[in-house]
Amino acid sequence: MHTLKLIVIGLIAAGLLFLMMAYFPGTKTEEGPTFIVTESPTDFVETGTLTFATTTAQSLLFLDYTNGTGTTTIPLYIDELSICSSATGAIPCVAMSISFDVAFGGKKAVVEGIQREDGILLRKLYILSENETARLPELGSIFISWPQAVSLIEGCSVEMIMQTHTLDVYLTLENDVKVRTIQPVIDEVFGIYNGSISKCGNIPVATE
Repeated sequence: MHTLKLIVIGLIAAGLLFLMMAYFPGTKTEEGPTFIVTESPTDFVETGTLTFATTTAQSLLFLDYTNGTGTTTIPLYIDELSICSSATGAIPCVAMSISFDVAFGGKKAVVEGIQREDGILLRKLYILSENETARLPELGSIFISWPQAVSLIEGCSVEMIMQTHTLDVYLTLENDVKVRTIQPVIDEVFGIYNGSISKCGNIPVATE
């Protein structure tokens, strides 16, 4: 009976450790950081005009853009990692309180995502301001959520931080793993970093 209790206690402890590692990716063990890249890198980036096709159930989001063969219209799909942003701020697309056609209809945007057979899985939708020049980032970004990025910084798993004026934040992790996130407003990441210095020490930071 005593042995059985020890086994049960051991299983419970192992389960708790697994949950901590899952929900706190910055947590470290003796084997190293627990962060594992599972997302696919971006392989689509284009500038175009946002259009919509309204059905009885929902408004479907499309991007009209010009390529080597003419104008192409491609559907955009969102999930929990899709970010809708502009120069003034960013928000998860699924958390928007107004419909996409009202917010974005007819506007110019830079769209980044992952190509699927039925369209593009959206990672970042950046609405261009009037007369703003579009800057197309390189392909191959691994996106993570902003809360996960905060957890990595506060968990001392980040070795370098760089932000851009379009709210992108590039994090270099241990073993030279690079990931990208979108901060809600400019310089938010530096506030998180400053709060972690006493625990994690100084690391290189930069603004592009």
